[in-house]
Amino acid sequence: MLEDRIDIALATYNGEKYITELLDSLDQQTYQNFIVHVCDDGSKDQTIAICEAHSLFKKGKLEIHEKTGGNGASRNFIRTLSYCQNSYIALCDQDDFWIPTKLEKMLSKLQHEEGMEKRPTLVFSDLQIVDEKLHILSHSYFAVSSKSHLCSTPFDFLLSNHVPGCAMMFNSSLKQIFEPIPQEFRMHDWWIILVAAFEGRIVYLDESLIQYRQHGNNTVGVVGMEKPTLIHKIRMASLYKTILLKVDMVRRSFLPYIQQREMQRMELSLEQKAFVDLLQGHLSFSNRLQIFSKTVTGEDRLLSFVVWCLL
Repeated sequence: MLEDRIDIALATYNGEKYITELLDSLDQQTYQNFIVHVCDDGSKDQTIAICEAHSLFKKGKLEIHEKTGGNGASRNFIRTLSYCQNSYIALCDQDDFWIPTKLEKMLSKLQHEEGMEKRPTLVFSDLQIVDEKLHILSHSYFAVSSKSHLCSTPFDFLLSNHVPGCAMMFNSSLKQIFEPIPQEFRMHDWWIILVAAFEGRIVYLDESLIQYRQHGNNTVGVVGMEKPTLIHKIRMASLYKTILLKVDMVRRSFLPYIQQREMQRMELSLEQKAFVDLLQGHLSFSNRLQIFSKTVTGEDRLLSFVVWCLL
């Protein structure tokens, strides 16, 4: 059962500083039936040369598909994902380091949870937070972040994403329904897990299987590690307009997706109908408060409450 090939999507840009360590960690995986798909966004450094010199490339386990630039991180990832056509897909960041058993454990969990019917399923793990030299800052991302491993419903992903893409693995059944990723939805991993929460299954693997490097060039760092001082809380509360703009992005992108799925004769559950009503502004204030009380938002709780009141 564990003989399926895994596609690893790796979008690169000026990643020469850390990419050798990443590729070495992939080469040391206990599960070796994988192929790395690379699309590069016009790197000006030695990223491509390093990839071509690596043993994974020489063994035919790393393919470089595109080198043209000017796409931006999200669009570069989307074109990388288009080359992933096998049954299971893992996402990869150029500056992280994978624990040797990451692929083996995540694939085993995913195959167990998807069932014989191959229902759309996404598995995510915890992460270690490390500095530039891989010194551990925290053994658990979810222990120090405002994000929660308890996220499972679409309401949990309305304001933000909880899970870094590099901690995800999903099956092709999920990929078939989350594509195409809307161009205006700038955070691809958020879209993927939002669709999984709405229409599929999300499963947490309670083990840190990746070292999530923190440095000055991160596209997205660890949210919520700051100490909650009074000034910080006031600053957070003032961000409600920014969060509302994100919710509007979800609304503009997700409602057309739902309409398309309904045209394909998808029948909505009560939870799905409530989420649609929330996006359309049809959910009563009391119902919103009731749902909010059970939701993990991934943002400051007071800030989240303000936003939910304004929906």
